[in-house]
Amino acid sequence: MSILNQIAASLGLIEPAPASTPMQQVANSTTQTDKPEPPQVNTVNTPTRENSAVIEHLRQQQRAWLERVAALLNTTADDLLARGLIDANDMAEQHRTDPRHAAKLIASCPDWQAMVRVRG
Repeated sequence: MSILNQIAASLGLIEPAPASTPMQQVANSTTQTDKPEPPQVNTVNTPTRENSAVIEHLRQQQRAWLERVAALLNTTADDLLARGLIDANDMAEQHRTDPRHAAKLIASCPDWQAMVRVRG
């Protein structure tokens, strides 16, 4: 869990991730049937040109959000990622929020404050 998620969870802004995903719960269930059902084709996850375009658009939005957060903190997006202050999950969850909120959370983090003091 990134520092951003830890701070947000400690402030009650987000809920911690569940211990198991719905897929794991289904896999762990022990229902008995007379005949096994044939495997179903998952067409939602089948890559298509449209899906690829949507995924790329989301990645661009996430990166733009990360760049705005970094600019507010006078650093680079790569620096935030390298230091673990923001991770891919943060970008996926937070990219639609105001970057100022994430920057404020990061600025309140002791690790960030120590780093800023060192840079001086």
